[in-house]
Amino acid sequence: MKNLLSSLFFLAIPAMFLGQDLSMAAYAIPDSLFSKSAHEIVREDSRYLLFKSPGEAELKRRLVVTVLDDEASSRLQYIRYDDQSKVRKASARLYDGMGHLLREVGKDEWGDESAISSGELYSDDRVRSVELVHTQFPYTIELEYELQLSQFSVFKQLLWPIQGYGQAIESASFELEVPAELSMEAHPLNISLAPLVTAGKNGIHYHYQAKNLPAVAYEPLAPPAAQVLPSVLFVPGYLQIDDRYAGDLRSWQSFGKLMYQLFEGRDELPVDWQEKVQNLTATISNDREKIEILYRLLQDNMRYVSVQLGIGGWQPFDAVYVAENKFGDCKALTNFMMALLRQSGIQSHPVLIYRGPHSSFHLTDSFANPFAFNHVLLHVPKEDVWLECTSNEYPVNYIGSDNEGRRALLIREDGGHLIDMPRTPTAENRIEWNAEIELQAGGQALIKGRTTYLGTPHQEYRHYKHYWSTEKQKQEFQRTVDLPAFVLKTYELNASPDRPEAWIDYEADVSRYASQAGKRLFVPLNLLDPQTQVLPELAERRLPIDFRYGLTLIDSLTFHLPEGYHIESYPQETIQLEAPIGNYQLRVEVGEEQVLYYRRLEYRPGKLPPEGYEGLRSFFKEMAKAERQMMVLVNKT
Repeated sequence: MKNLLSSLFFLAIPAMFLGQDLSMAAYAIPDSLFSKSAHEIVREDSRYLLFKSPGEAELKRRLVVTVLDDEASSRLQYIRYDDQSKVRKASARLYDGMGHLLREVGKDEWGDESAISSGELYSDDRVRSVELVHTQFPYTIELEYELQLSQFSVFKQLLWPIQGYGQAIESASFELEVPAELSMEAHPLNISLAPLVTAGKNGIHYHYQAKNLPAVAYEPLAPPAAQVLPSVLFVPGYLQIDDRYAGDLRSWQSFGKLMYQLFEGRDELPVDWQEKVQNLTATISNDREKIEILYRLLQDNMRYVSVQLGIGGWQPFDAVYVAENKFGDCKALTNFMMALLRQSGIQSHPVLIYRGPHSSFHLTDSFANPFAFNHVLLHVPKEDVWLECTSNEYPVNYIGSDNEGRRALLIREDGGHLIDMPRTPTAENRIEWNAEIELQAGGQALIKGRTTYLGTPHQEYRHYKHYWSTEKQKQEFQRTVDLPAFVLKTYELNASPDRPEAWIDYEADVSRYASQAGKRLFVPLNLLDPQTQVLPELAERRLPIDFRYGLTLIDSLTFHLPEGYHIESYPQETIQLEAPIGNYQLRVEVGEEQVLYYRRLEYRPGKLPPEGYEGLRSFFKEMAKAERQMMVLVNKT
């Protein structure tokens, strides 16, 4: 890259007066920002957020990024808005590596579509997007836009993500001007930054700036990005909602009181539903049994539809609305389940959580962040039962992998309480492969087996059972096995209604399980569920290692030998490997006409310092070596 930039510089000298913008030229970037980790370099990212009142603001942004390769995330730009905001201005330009303007992006190149995600019926979120690509690297993009914001859209702009993976930052700034009466707290995350605070035209002016940040490379098994990448979160001292609700946001407890107000009095069931609850639970004395009955009642009668319009993004629709329409979002369905339980004399509390693979926030006790949540669950304290009210198929007390082990906010009358969500124990998160494998003289095999999924691994198979056709299920199972010439003869997927468990019973023909060489058969010991992945080699590990979920994999395979064949060689010693995050065991037991292969691999949740990476990589390498072992059979006839 350095040689390329030097060449560009000398080529550019005669072109200095031919429409070149030196500020856009790639050779003007400091050498210190180029690295193997950098896919793009942010030359300038300036944001100016002006609060005209607590519920009205405007945002101006200018972004200049030099793209170094096709892994750069800035090649796709998008602007989110809704019916409480308006895109007043949007423009984009592309420059070559020497800073010459290639073109301005036309209006017809901008996409504009609903940002509705799966399961949402009503949402006012929209996105304008544009793909900024050029055939030669490096090149530079320039983006400018302005947003007019009101009500809830104002608060969507209060997180400043300074840097993403693979981005080097030459200069990034955030200016915030707020009325004096609107207190605002700033919380720098994963970076030390102090603002320049001055008196502005409309109140107090905060100016944050970050310069010359080297790119951060993504590393496998890294902590969540919110715990690694720098950002600044701005939290107002209070929140006014729809002229009816106002609350203090300076602590989790006070924010929780505001949320309690939004739920309060909305759990009154219609008379016919009161009678349903009474009829179903009148003869039941056990509260756990009542919970199970009423949860099934919810699942059998209601469906999840997200409603994110205005105050609907914060306040649940009442129980009458859900009863009449037979649907609701996570807040509304949780509130309706609360109403069913209350009618039966059981108290429960909503729980705010972020559901999804990647949260932009890491919740701490030191300050409240009311914008860190996108989902609501329900907790029944008397039985310590958790309910995911948006699911029509989960068993009681199963909340889903996207909710486990996270920090969440329990809402009670006395306010909000930050809690740690439960996590399924490692021993209960299991995948078990049990199979009888009848080997044939030509290397073919007939396999008859059951694969069982328990705990969080069962979740996707429960989904397949309820929503996928049998043919699609079979295709997915064959993809999972990834065994050449694996042809299913029979297949059946089932899921337990009461436990987090699913299983697949199957029979399959495999035309090439073993390799034949003369009188010998070379038999791989585990082609059904091989664990041969190896962590990539890193020149230097910088980030801590974070195993977030525990998992146990158990394989028990019985090989039946073809007639006339005897065992010439096999792994005779039990293999045992240990690592700080788990352990591995493999053994082979030989009988007269059959061989039992047993493999157990356990991963435990935990954290390791960066220097533990090489030892962990060695564990994976040794495991992969063990997994590739074979048994050799010879024909004595």
